[in-house]
Amino acid sequence: MERFKEDHLKVLQLCDKLEGIVKDIKVGIATPNVMYDLKEFLEIIEKMIIPHFQKEEEKIYPEIAQKTGEEAYINEMYEDHRKLYQHFSAFQEGIEKKDFSLITAAGAEIAELLRHHIYKEEKELPNLKDLSK
Repeated sequence: MERFKEDHLKVLQLCDKLEGIVKDIKVGIATPNVMYDLKEFLEIIEKMIIPHFQKEEEKIYPEIAQKTGEEAYINEMYEDHRKLYQHFSAFQEGIEKKDFSLITAAGAEIAELLRHHIYKEEKELPNLKDLSK
């Protein structure tokens, strides 16, 4: 679980950066390197966030659901992932097409949903893990 907490902290810091990039694009003050920054964030999604989700989906969520019976909470977490996967795809499409409207919409949703999802995991998941012992 400690590894997941470290991942969460890193992702929250990345959300700050993504929100800053989105704001800069919206007000027209993005730097010429903005596409590089966006592609870098996309790479983090692909190499860190999605594998993190997959570990949760394959191991942690099923284990907690089985041991605690907290199906509603676990289904909510799966639904968060589903929404985020959709926004990841839209973000990638926006980058590929250099569609800044799509990038900013998806980027803002990603940052907001990731923050909320991490908050739920950090606040509620430890309590459920204790129940599963």
